[in-house]
Amino acid sequence: MTVDCAAVDFDLSTDQQALRDAAATLLDRMAGHDALRARVGAGAVVGTLPGAGAGDGDVRSPEGTAPGDVAADAPHGYDAGVWSAMADQGWLAIEVPADEGGLGLGMVELAVLCEEIGRRLVAAPFLPSVVALGALCSPEARGDAGTKEWREALSEGAAVGCVVFAPADGISVAQSGAGGDVRLSGRSTPTVYAPSADVAVVVTGGGVYAVDLRTEGCPGAVPAMDRTRELGILDFDGTPARSLGGADAAELLVDRAVTLVSAEMLGAADRVLSMTVEYAKDRVQFASPSARSRPSSTCWPTPWSTSRGCDRRCTTPRGVPRPVTAIVRCRRAWPRRGARTRRGGSWAPGCRSTAASASPGSTTCTST
Repeated sequence: MTVDCAAVDFDLSTDQQALRDAAATLLDRMAGHDALRARVGAGAVVGTLPGAGAGDGDVRSPEGTAPGDVAADAPHGYDAGVWSAMADQGWLAIEVPADEGGLGLGMVELAVLCEEIGRRLVAAPFLPSVVALGALCSPEARGDAGTKEWREALSEGAAVGCVVFAPADGISVAQSGAGGDVRLSGRSTPTVYAPSADVAVVVTGGGVYAVDLRTEGCPGAVPAMDRTRELGILDFDGTPARSLGGADAAELLVDRAVTLVSAEMLGAADRVLSMTVEYAKDRVQFASPSARSRPSSTCWPTPWSTSRGCDRRCTTPRGVPRPVTAIVRCRRAWPRRGARTRRGGSWAPGCRSTAASASPGSTTCTST
């Protein structure tokens, strides 16, 4: 069977590469590793984190939230300086048509920005806001004149959006009079940047709805493992909302969100890999760099092993690279230090994980 279709170009265009480079430059200057470490590392409580000084000018506390409602160990707020810079660059309006004041670009450009943001774990509500804005720009949402104010505020950075993915039977929807007005009841799962949001886009199996949190109030922040972004739980009790679309709109929103979250995670994974390789180059073991002292029969990351292809390879005793399947399990499944594990026909102590190859003679463990 022959499939006749246009060629697909997976490389970024010149303009997309320029956007990526400009984003990297701006974020390195305003939200690089040192800035992130200063906000959340070394046990210091600064910036928008709990315990920060009240005089910090770049902190935006959740409106309508009493100080006692915020958990003592919960991150809250966001980096308003970076958020303002994103708005000035037009990133928030990247998909908004040019005749409405936006850049008129698409999902690829959004993914490029999300990847750079994820690479630096930027503490700004970019991803949930652009996903919420996309829902408010749907044809059905544009038919509601009441959503225009939200679109303009989100695209200019004057408002923050959050997206609630309702669990099955977690949030009920009841019609409220004529038009697209409905009422929501139920409790959301922990939602990123809900304590700072001005509008919440709620996604259920049957549709998409928008809730004005400026009138309904924002939830307090809850403890979170990720100290770079806040979480909040929204409680709906007959809360008025506007319908933005049906099941098709919900499916589209989920697809967009998954794509952009994946791009953000890719950026973070790529950064982790780069840090690991740099550490391996600089680490000194037995009075010499460990990258040179490790035996050739040990699995070791190579420059062409990237997070994009998830391509893991090892070097055989003969120095020939071969693809392997890395079996990485939780610590309890690893052999104890000093345990005897088979490797290349002999027994060797100290193995911690196994990389099995289909070809004979290849390495079958990574020793410590």
